[in-house]
Amino acid sequence: MNWVLIGAGVLGFSAIALGAYGDHGLRSDVNAEIMRSFETALRYQLLHALALLAIGIGLAASLPDRLHKKLFWAGTVMIIGAVIFSGSILASIMLNIKSLTLATPFGGITLMASWLMLAWAGFSKKA
Repeated sequence: MNWVLIGAGVLGFSAIALGAYGDHGLRSDVNAEIMRSFETALRYQLLHALALLAIGIGLAASLPDRLHKKLFWAGTVMIIGAVIFSGSILASIMLNIKSLTLATPFGGITLMASWLMLAWAGFSKKA
């Protein structure tokens, strides 16, 4: 089972579904600032779903163990970061609980860490 590909699929699907909800159901109920935040969360979520797709495809290839482990952890941390970052923004808007955005910076830091982990994986030797 490739958890990173599963994460890519779930994040991508939910970004599209929530985008439709935002455009057809939420837009008339919130102000422009809140809608911008909603769209930012979805944009980050979808972009990271695509990055996870690439990582997941890499994990499906025959790779040296060291590189495979680094990619796996970069993907895992990216999933966690995307869920915390985008999830905290989206949940705060949809549930009208502003304090949920207190978790957003932790998600952003986690996403940045995942990209550094991906860069670190790039330094792995092929064999």
